[in-house]
Amino acid sequence: MKIQPRSVSITALALLAFACLNTPLSSAAEPLLGTWEGAVFTNSAPIGVDLEINLVKTNTKGGVFHYGEPRACRVNIVYITVDKGVYWFAMTESSGGYCDKLDGKHLKLTPASDRASLNYAIDATQSGAKKESATLQKSTD
Repeated sequence: MKIQPRSVSITALALLAFACLNTPLSSAAEPLLGTWEGAVFTNSAPIGVDLEINLVKTNTKGGVFHYGEPRACRVNIVYITVDKGVYWFAMTESSGGYCDKLDGKHLKLTPASDRASLNYAIDATQSGAKKESATLQKSTD
């Protein structure tokens, strides 16, 4: 049986697409990796926020979003995609309490041009709606 050139091309493209979707975005996402810290300002007082990103791979747990007191909870984040320099994560598997409200929401991360800070928005949509946002600084630890 002779393999048709068109079949090889389609197979090669399919394998390339699969490899791209299942490979960490090391060069583009590397500045995102690490720990980010800051605070969200509520009506009552600022609440500490930290974000640990250890992997940016499609549909894979990539880190943890954590609130300090009085919320005192955490939620896992799963990388979805990057679009025009904006990184999108799904928020899943909360530790309970306030973070139960975040389960199923989206986390939008927009790094600053100097990569020393990033803005986060929770329950963000590509149309611009958001419920909470703040700026985090890259931890030097």
